[in-house]
Amino acid sequence: GQTLGNYNSDESNYSFVTTEPFVNINYEFFKNFLTTGSISYYQYVNRSFNERSTYSLADFSLSYQNDKNKLGFEFSIRNILNVNSKNSNSFSNFIVSDENTFILPRIMMFTIKYKL
Repeated sequence: GQTLGNYNSDESNYSFVTTEPFVNINYEFFKNFLTTGSISYYQYVNRSFNERSTYSLADFSLSYQNDKNKLGFEFSIRNILNVNSKNSNSFSNFIVSDENTFILPRIMMFTIKYKL
């Protein structure tokens, strides 16, 4: 999707454009395996200050859980592309804010699950 923001006051004009297309995938194979993945592309433009940033966020997981067995396994990777931060903006009647949010570094996990 695309978000357009034009915020006007008596003293200033602010213009932001955020473009965020994304894809989510869930695929089950060999009856007990599930793979999930997502990728998002962000393009952030602050027209007021002529600033632009682009980045992509991606996650992946592969899990195994047999319905007859209480034990399951999962391997996952978060922030595959190791993005450091992302920008966003918001406004109200009293304030316009332009934020930079820091993102945790790439994390790989192997998880053992047990159903009670």
